[in-house]
Amino acid sequence: MAVALPSSIEPVIPTAEAAEAAGVSLRDLAGFRASHGLRQASLSLDLEGGQRASVPIPAAVLELLQGILVQMAQGHAVTLVQVHAELTTQQAADLLNVSRPFLIERLEQGEIPFRKVGTHRRIRLTDLMACKHAIDQQRAAALDELAAQAQELGIGYGGESLHRRPRRLRSLSRSTSRSADAPGAHGSLPGPLERPDS
Repeated sequence: MAVALPSSIEPVIPTAEAAEAAGVSLRDLAGFRASHGLRQASLSLDLEGGQRASVPIPAAVLELLQGILVQMAQGHAVTLVQVHAELTTQQAADLLNVSRPFLIERLEQGEIPFRKVGTHRRIRLTDLMACKHAIDQQRAAALDELAAQAQELGIGYGGESLHRRPRRLRSLSRSTSRSADAPGAHGSLPGPLERPDS
């Protein structure tokens, strides 16, 4: 029997109770997978009339289910979208967690492919996810560089809270740049996205 699904399903916004239940399910699922490995997956269904049924599911579906539980446990709305689906600019901006004007600027600069339907822009999900992957890699590289700079400056991570570390870097940068004209000064610290040798 063929099952037809819409190209996009309305987002499910978890209640506080659903988010808590998703967290419990996620811990149980992750615990079983970590301690026992996965041979085969199936869904257990409690049906009306006291009947029970078990439906085999592919391992890839279990991965999706675990991802859904992660998002729901954090209180995030979740939906399923076909890979070849096209998104509106607002949907795409929401997925990237950026503003719509920022996204449109990226589109107009040719960073993300899109097509127009009348006056409306449409972005393929696959193109958007490729952009998201590139953004994630850039962020990770920037964080790695900040961590390396912190190590070089002897700031380290021992006992210092995460939210105070950037402020300390900024104050060191300001004080060093102020003394850049002094005899024997070494100049200001490189910015977080500059390479020290650039």
